[in-house]
Order: sequence, then C-alpha cells, then structure tokens
Amino acid sequence: MTTHHILLVSNALAPIYTGMKRYLADKYYLVKTKETEREVGILRSLWEEMRNTGSIVNTEYTVLADDVKNVADVIKAIIETIPAGDKVFVNLTGGTKPMALGAVVATDMLARPQAKAGFFSRLFQSSADPKSQRDITGYYITQKGRSLLFPAIEYDVDTRTDLSTTELLRLSGHKNFELHVDDKPEQDMVELAYSIKVFFDHHPGYRKAIINHYITSYNHKTAEYIGKVKKNNDKEKKDAKPFFPETGTVNLIAWENNQAKPCNMSWSQIEVKIGGEGLTVPLNIKHPQWKYLLLGGGWWEYIVFKAAYDWPGKFSVHRNTIFKFNNQDSDKNEVDILLNTGKKLIFLECKSGKLFPSDVNKMEIVRKLYGGFLSHSALVRYYPLDERSNSDIIERSRDLKIKEISFEEDVRPSLERIINKIHEELFALTDQGRI
Repeated sequence: MTTHHILLVSNALAPIYTGMKRYLADKYYLVKTKETEREVGILRSLWEEMRNTGSIVNTEYTVLADDVKNVADVIKAIIETIPAGDKVFVNLTGGTKPMALGAVVATDMLARPQAKAGFFSRLFQSSADPKSQRDITGYYITQKGRSLLFPAIEYDVDTRTDLSTTELLRLSGHKNFELHVDDKPEQDMVELAYSIKVFFDHHPGYRKAIINHYITSYNHKTAEYIGKVKKNNDKEKKDAKPFFPETGTVNLIAWENNQAKPCNMSWSQIEVKIGGEGLTVPLNIKHPQWKYLLLGGGWWEYIVFKAAYDWPGKFSVHRNTIFKFNNQDSDKNEVDILLNTGKKLIFLECKSGKLFPSDVNKMEIVRKLYGGFLSHSALVRYYPLDERSNSDIIERSRDLKIKEISFEEDVRPSLERIINKIHEELFALTDQGRI
C-alpha cells in the first residue's frame, strides 16, 4: 500500500513540516497559491536536505486562496487519481480559511466508510461515488503540537514530533547562521556567575564604577572584529580607544550610600581581584572567562542559560546564535539565548545593564524574521526599570508583545528563586503547563 499526503501551503511552515514528518508518506502533494511560491521552495529544499522519505517532485497544484469550491475540486481531483487501496493524509493546518474549508469538503465527500453523505456533501448537493471513496485521514495541528483528526474529531494519542533548531530556522527562509550547541552548564561557571551577582547586590556602587571604567576607557570589541569591519566597510573608522590589557591595575572611586569609597581592581588573563574600603563581600575570580562574566554581562547571561537549560519544556538550547546575511559572511543579528521547544523558538535577550529602544526593536525583528508568528521573544532583566524615564521602552515592548521577565519584586533573589521564576514565565509564555 502506498501512502499519500496532501498539504495546504501557507506562510507558517512549521505545522506543515511537522505534519510531513509525523505522517510519513511515499508521495506528497503541495496545494499552494501564487503568494506561497517562496514557501514551496523552502519546503522542497529543506525536505531534500534533511534526507526525509517520500517524493514531492511534480506534485504542485495552484488554487484560488478565497474560493472554497475551487480548492475542494482540486483536492477531490488529486484524491481520485490515487488508487482505492492506498492511504491518504490531508493536512488542514495551512493555507487560508477558505482553503482549509475546501479541503474539509473534499475529505468529507471522499472519506470512507461513509454510510450516508456527510454534512458538506449535502451542503454542496453532491456525494462521491462509493468507488471513488478512499481511506482518508484529515488532521489539524494545534499550537501545542497535537493532531486533531478529521472526520473522527479526536486527538491522535501519540503525536509528539520535535523539530530541530536548524529545521525551524530554515523554515523561516534563512540558511546562513552560526548555531552553537551548548553542553550542560559548567558548575564552576554557574558558581562564579552567582558570586558576581551577590557582589553586585551588596555593592552596586562598585559595579557602576568598574563597568563605567571598562566601557568608557577601553575598546571592548576584539581586534579581529575591528579589522573585519574596517576591511568590509571603509566608512567605519577604527576605534581609537586602547584594547583592554591582558594584565593591569586600576584605582577607582565607588559611590556607596552617598560616600566615596576607594576601589582597586587588578587582573591577569586568568584572574581578577577587587578590593576596597568597607567591602562586605570580597570578589576574587580565578577563571579564564572572568572578563566575559564580570565585564561583559556574562554573569547574568550564564545564570539565564542555566535556567533555560534546566527548563523541562526545552528540546534544545543555544547561546550566542549569530544570524548572517544570506549572501555574505557579515553578521546581521545576534541572540543571547535561543530556546527550542521542539515546536517553536523562544529568543531570549539577557540584560544586566541599561535597556535601549534598539534592544526592544531587535527582539521584535529576530522573532519575525527567524521564528515566525508562533515564536516568542523575551527580555530577561535583572535590574528594575525606572518607569518614568523608560516609559517609551516599556510601552513599545508591551505593544510588540515582547515578554518581560524581571525581578523588581525580589530583593537579592537566590539562584533557586531566579531559576524557578524563569521556568514559570517560560511555561506561561508557551502555554505548555507542567509537562
């Protein structure tokens, strides 16, 4: 017996591709409109690249997006070319609503066993010849990834089909990206990240003095990056500020409780020490990535990464994903943490410093470009925002439905509290419940 699969193509390709993987067939039929030619090309390319089974060669059919009868006639004609003993699946998830209705009409008319004409058959005042009836199963994939079967009107019992992050990104039409698959978070990095958080909690004045000195005094971009930019874009001049030295010592003034406190910081490639008058929580980090953790905001990013990695709803998680222009090697966008549930993507931006309007705009852009309408973006902030001075950022973030995960109501939250709250917010965001 040969298995056939009819699919309605739309802009949202993830549920269509999920159905193709879930109900594998020998032959696939793509029902498209003039507006979804691009999406058909993406489906074909990805399906062949992933070496999936089944053929989708020379099986495209163009319909009128708003004409129910036209769609029903086309799908009925496809089904009638299929031998009576074969199995047929029809994915009702894609296309326009009239296209889905037309597919339901054809399925209702031709599905067997059929003791009497179905509702839509009576509506169209026609019924199929019993000889043309087939073993047909229509299905609709919900946002939670379940298959609602038609005409049975019941859920398939075992229908979990996870898509890889590469598949989900490719379905957005993008091929050029750097996707890092992270191993389990290193415990020593988690402990160091949390120790920096505790230090900053107790001594915010020291934090401000150290970070401001680093940002204003040094070029925090790498020499390789600057050389690359200068080579690709002659209009951008090389930053005149010096690079952060491999070893050094600096004396600063930190303001704590309206009092000036001397602060000294000494470092090497693998260690940093921070001392000063009245420090209740000393900081001494010995790790080759101390600069990323302390000066680059990595302490907060790594804590969020730990929470994302431990989240039960995740299928995979990636740090520092870079999206490039499709036809060149230059960077286009970067995302701190990319979370994949197996059905949709969640883009996380970790903010331990000042929030800018460009941060909000970036999260909306990456969600639309690389995730599609089922995906989500979230800004994960540690420090509170002043609503008066940041009202425009807050309003824009809410207008764009970008999730805000923050800790304004928590005073020096523990690592367990941070992880639990991020998990709760992610469950609420994806509407998965406790799975």
